[in-house]
This record gives sequence, structure tokens and C-alpha cells, in this order.
Amino acid sequence: MFEFPLLMTEAKSPHQNGYPGLRPSSEVRDGKRIERDVAVSMRDGTILYVDILRPETEARVPVLLAYTPYGKHNTIDFQPNLAEGADIDPPLPAGTVFEAPAAAYWVAHGYAVVYADTRGSWGCEGNATYFSLQEALDGYDLVEWAGTQAWSNGKVGMSGVSYLALVQYGVAATRPPHLAAITAVWSGESERGLHAGRGGAGHPRESSPVHCTLRGIRHRRSAIGAGCRQ
Repeated sequence: MFEFPLLMTEAKSPHQNGYPGLRPSSEVRDGKRIERDVAVSMRDGTILYVDILRPETEARVPVLLAYTPYGKHNTIDFQPNLAEGADIDPPLPAGTVFEAPAAAYWVAHGYAVVYADTRGSWGCEGNATYFSLQEALDGYDLVEWAGTQAWSNGKVGMSGVSYLALVQYGVAATRPPHLAAITAVWSGESERGLHAGRGGAGHPRESSPVHCTLRGIRHRRSAIGAGCRQ
């Protein structure tokens, strides 16, 4: 039997971890309407905050929702070689949120992208819980909010990898009426059978988090697109 030491570190405040605080704003940049720190009320009155990036158009568009505990402000500078296989030429889009879909790509293809922080994380009200019923119910409320905005066509897909993938199963189980598709790919334990159990280990490029997030996985991106546009 293996024994592992338990390592404890002192907790840090959000600001000590790089959180810039709430900065509500709205602007148009490079053909995108960008709205930061939009308040969304949950069924119990708790306020969560989202960022919205969408085409600057009067048309109603499908929505991709990424629901994250890591912070919608938490953008990552990926190494250029990690885009190999995702059909994106380096440099990668600026402002790509960790484990979430790349808004620069999806907005250019006619989607709105909503990045939502989870309850109790960063600037959001309430107490944080993980893989809980409360988290799933908040996800339901976020889907329904996104599906009923004036700029939405009423079809919401959830996208993201790892934690952002696993949380989709809980939200989908609550059956939000406006949820059209989920892409719960590269979700750790849930994907072990897909990448290792059947047919041997998956190709590292096919199962990499960057490959999955940037384009929703090359072989599956049409599925979420079809679900949101039908």
C-alpha cells in the first residue's frame, strides 16, 4: 500500500492570486461586443458574474457557455505548438480562458460565448461547492438566462474540458429547456475509457486540453454547432 504525504499551504485571497476585482464594462472591439462582469441572479438571489463576447450584430445567435471555478479572468498564454491538430495557426487567440472555448474563434463563426464564474469563487456571491447539486442548479439558471437574452437564439451549448467538462453532466441532468448540446470532452476519469480503455491510449494531440478547448475537438465541433443552430 502506498502512502502519500498530505501537503497543506496557507490559503490566499483572490486578489493574492491575481484576481483583478469586478470591472463592469462594455465595448466593441474587432467586431465583437465584449461585456465584462455582468451580474446574473440565481433562483435564491445569489449573484454570479459572467463575461459575454458576441458578434456585433442585431441577429440572434447561438450561445456557448463555459462554467468555471478557475476564473473567467484567468487567461492562458499557450505554447504555439499546442495548437497543432486544432486547425488554428499560431499565434493562438489572445484572451483564451483556461480550459474554455476560444471566443476569438467562435464569435467569428457567429456564436456568443459566455464565461461564468461559479458560486463563491472570485467575485461571485455565496459559498463555493464543487460537483454539487447547488452547482448544477446554478448551471441550470445560467443556461436559462443565456437562452432568454435578446441576443440569443434560445440554443445554448456548454463547452470546456476537465472540470469544465465534468460539471456539464450535472447541469444536463437538471434538464434546462434551453440546453441544446454539451461537449464534455477530455474530462479526466469520465474519458479514461474513451482514450485508454478502448483501442489503447489515445493520441496525445487528440486528447490534449488545448486541442479540445480551442475548437471543441476537431471531430466533434460540428456536433455542438448543429445542436445550437437547429
